[in-house]
Amino acid sequence: ENLEASFRHNLVLIGQRRMGKTSLLKQLMVRLPADYIPVYLDGQVMGLDPGLSSFFHNLATEISFALQDQGLEFEAPSLEYFEPNPGTVFEHEFLRQAIDCAQGKQLLILLDEFEELENAVRRSDLNESIFGYLRHLMQHYTELSFIFCGTHRLEDLASDYWSILFNISLYQHVGNLSREEAMRLIQEPVARYGMRYDDLALDKLWRLTSGHPYFLQLLCHSLVNRHNRIQRNYVTIADVNTAMDEILASGEAHFVYLWTESNAMERLALFALSRTMPLAGSSTPVQVIDYLTERGSMVSRREIREAMHHLSLREIIRVSDRLEATTDESYRWQLGLLGLWVEKYKSLGRVMDEVS
Repeated sequence: ENLEASFRHNLVLIGQRRMGKTSLLKQLMVRLPADYIPVYLDGQVMGLDPGLSSFFHNLATEISFALQDQGLEFEAPSLEYFEPNPGTVFEHEFLRQAIDCAQGKQLLILLDEFEELENAVRRSDLNESIFGYLRHLMQHYTELSFIFCGTHRLEDLASDYWSILFNISLYQHVGNLSREEAMRLIQEPVARYGMRYDDLALDKLWRLTSGHPYFLQLLCHSLVNRHNRIQRNYVTIADVNTAMDEILASGEAHFVYLWTESNAMERLALFALSRTMPLAGSSTPVQVIDYLTERGSMVSRREIREAMHHLSLREIIRVSDRLEATTDESYRWQLGLLGLWVEKYKSLGRVMDEVS
């Protein structure tokens, strides 16, 4: 709807890692109408080679490949082609030729991991003028549309580089699946093969993941493999518990990522929550503080409140929708699997060493 509007905004898709943002971009490449030519760009690659010449060469190469995928004859230029004056050559020579070749179709630039451009600027691998240049292209070429995809809102980034894009962008959050969507994902792909889940198994899958796409898919993958091994078509809560134990080991890389992305107070809070808050339970910052204080870890209420708030922004816990007999905010697990991983693999002494 946004792409077809008379006044288009550039879209910014925001979500935590492993939420399916890249998969969404890849799906656009096969689901959009034929009058769009999607051009997928990986921000990590775009900022890899230093210099504006390399940036525009990579961008031009991907546009050329996208045109070729449409059956259009268009050659990718060499790196040397851009070296005299990268921005001018790209816009006034390459881009105009590419737009003519597209024969009236819209070039849709899909920039994944957009934060990597700022990292490239910080490393001095890319000139900060690239942000103003992108805005220029957005405003002056109706044949171009942009979709950015990343883990932070642009205005939350440390620098001011992205501020030039704020007023010409619309944001769309990419988060957990709803319960209805999660139930469809669990059941529909395997229903025609006779695989069925009982209600307790479905409820446990929801409580473990709250619809987190990556972890839900890991669990379902494990359950399908188990189904094929034992040749039984009915999945119970016992099967889910077995799959859960497998995932706590096989999914460790992303658990470690979530843990290392947490600061000292967040790790302490996660440790306390893993010991005090069951999957279906809730907890307050005061209860977390009491647990840690009893074990010799002195933390302030402000620090823990901030830590738990930040964990909720990262969609690891969420504010409880239950009315609690307290003035303090109450939280519940949103990613219960992480709590189980922390409970299984982290001790207080180990966490305290990491914090120190």
